[in-house]
Amino acid sequence: MIFDRIENLDRYRALLPAIDEARRWLETRAATIAPGKHPLRGDELYASVSEETTRAATEIPFEAHRRYIDLQISLEGGERIDWASLGGLVPHPTRPAGSDVWFFESPPAFSSLLLLPGHFALFWPRDAHRPGVRLFEAAGRSRKVVFKVALPPAP
Repeated sequence: MIFDRIENLDRYRALLPAIDEARRWLETRAATIAPGKHPLRGDELYASVSEETTRAATEIPFEAHRRYIDLQISLEGGERIDWASLGGLVPHPTRPAGSDVWFFESPPAFSSLLLLPGHFALFWPRDAHRPGVRLFEAAGRSRKVVFKVALPPAP
């Protein structure tokens, strides 16, 4: 997991070359992006824009992905994202059919970050994360873009 300010995003290009393409796409559309899925390179690289109401942590399971890296960038509002290493987590019984996402029970210990405008987080397939957690007692609004970057198939 990597968490940093958006102005430092270029520092991570060597780890994830799709950062350049994602950044260019976002810079030309940030103010007008409609919610939904926006393909940049089909299923290999796409943006998923969401506008959501944050919720209590107890309402949200941890998740992880097998095929995709998540580059999450806050556009408005904010949310707390909890993070834990995938090792040792107990799988949650629900999983959408045909989906890349896997759900897990909340671990006894985890770290949290505040994803606010001007920040981003990178989650690798071994990073379990719980996005969309409210920052305060009352729910708030969060608008963000998640770039999904496909990993190459395993040999």
